[in-house]
This record gives sequence, structure tokens and C-alpha cells, in this order.
Amino acid sequence: MTDWTYDVSAAGWTRSLAAIEAGTAPDQTILVAEQGGLIGLAAARMPAQSIVDVGALYIAFDHQKQGLGRALVETIKSRYAARGATAMHIGVLKANEPARRFHERIGGKSLLEREFDEAGVPLPEIVYGWPLPA
Repeated sequence: MTDWTYDVSAAGWTRSLAAIEAGTAPDQTILVAEQGGLIGLAAARMPAQSIVDVGALYIAFDHQKQGLGRALVETIKSRYAARGATAMHIGVLKANEPARRFHERIGGKSLLEREFDEAGVPLPEIVYGWPLPA
């Protein structure tokens, strides 16, 4: 197992961006929002034929509560609905109350609780889901 470091993370993002640009990762989308620098990011993929998995959704603290997170989520929903997706899922740390309230406010419904492994540490999360229009 490789230890997580910023270099390991940067290499992963570089591989993902290169695959998207080369057209070898048609199921992946990475959206960024910039304003004098990176202020928001969303990464999604559709590993199953009809369910979109949003693996990352981050908005810089001083840019939260301005509609940017909602806009990124809506963009992902639209893009993948056009590709035939029927649902979207986002996992949120159970302890992250502000993020949980955000997802509930924009229509996410709690689907299940699970644990995921973060560098050998099991962390509880709640998976929120949205149906996508046909």
C-alpha cells in the first residue's frame, strides 16, 4: 500500500486529467472554478452504467454559500443525465455536518451509511443520492 502524500495525490490528479484529455476516461469529469486561483472543484465518474459517483466536491471556505457548490452539482447532473445516467451519489463524512446540510438543502436524500478506507483509517460516511431526469 502506498502512503498518501501530497505528491501521490498530485500524481493521481495528473493521471486523471491526462486520461480525460486523451479521451481514455470517457466516464470521468473534473470541473474547476477559478477566481484568481482555484476556488472550487468537482470530480465525478460513472463506473456503473447508470449511476454517477461524485468523488470530490470542494469549495474554498471563503467562497461557500454563494451557489458555486450547487452550480457544480447541477452541471454534473446535466452532463451525466445527457449520457443516460439515472442517479447520482455523493459520499459525505458523517461528521461533516455543514456538508451534510448542504447536500440535504440541494435535494440529496440519505441512502446509506458505510465506511471507507482513508490511508488505513476507516471513516464513516453517508451516501446521498439524487434521481436524474430521463
